[in-house]
Amino acid sequence: MAFWSAENATKAYLKTLKMGQKAKEPNVAEFVSALAAGKYAQLMVVASAGAANSTALALVAAAHQTGGHVVCILPGIEELQLSKKILGYDVL
Repeated sequence: MAFWSAENATKAYLKTLKMGQKAKEPNVAEFVSALAAGKYAQLMVVASAGAANSTALALVAAAHQTGGHVVCILPGIEELQLSKKILGYDVL
């Protein structure tokens, strides 16, 4: 049974605001993060034609809040390397 956590949503929203300073387009990211965290998302998948963007950052913030995971599907190794740099995390 799914339920909503306002506390998780708020914390993920605030974390995304903080992380969004690295992103170029944080306008929708806060909403995505709050929505995913509020619903206790455990596995989030983002597919991108380029490097990770603010949506990926938002899902990372939500995953930190819920203890979940983010899978980022990228087209190649160059995008992977750039995504690692953008995310600023020790990612595989």
